[in-house]
Amino acid sequence: MKSRHSNCIFLAFILIKLICPAYFTCLQKDSEYSCVDQNLDKVPTDLQPGVKKVKLSGNKIKLLRNGAFKNVVYGGPWDTRIFLSSNRIEKIEEGAFEGMNTSRLWMLTLSQNRLRSINAGMWRGLTYVQHMDLDGNLLTYISHDSFGPNFDTFDLDLGNNRLIHACFHSSTCQKSTTLTYMTISYLGYHAFLTTQVTTTVTGCSMV
Repeated sequence: MKSRHSNCIFLAFILIKLICPAYFTCLQKDSEYSCVDQNLDKVPTDLQPGVKKVKLSGNKIKLLRNGAFKNVVYGGPWDTRIFLSSNRIEKIEEGAFEGMNTSRLWMLTLSQNRLRSINAGMWRGLTYVQHMDLDGNLLTYISHDSFGPNFDTFDLDLGNNRLIHACFHSSTCQKSTTLTYMTISYLGYHAFLTTQVTTTVTGCSMV
């Protein structure tokens, strides 16, 4: 009888683990939340206040909802990071990064997702990202207000996209003096509607 009882507990444990893998493998320790390769379809709602690093790469997240990262706090000039690469992100709601304790990130990785366009509303709540990685998306369109004057980034990776319309407005270029390095793999004929971007982007490389 005891053996049957133990077997039932074991089977229940395995079933729960299959249904709720994040319960066993997602962990927030100190100021870091890690839930990588766990088939999540949305940003977890159990991010505890005070988190500085969020690692959610390798999941199946399609949408970043408004206020998804509201419990992220400033962790110093090198510590505040959000990793979202290799998901299925198609849309970032306006204000997804709003409500955080900080408006500055050291790193934001959105590479290997399914974003098709970029607009300023996606970054509402942020004023600066040191390293932004958008490599390997499906980007064809970047609106003129996406980067500056209210939002700057130092290192922007746009590699392995198919940019057709990437309008960096002249006022944006004059403002975004911190945009120093930009990587691009393909540009359509009308990709840049202002040539002044070359006066700002000092490290623009074609790969």
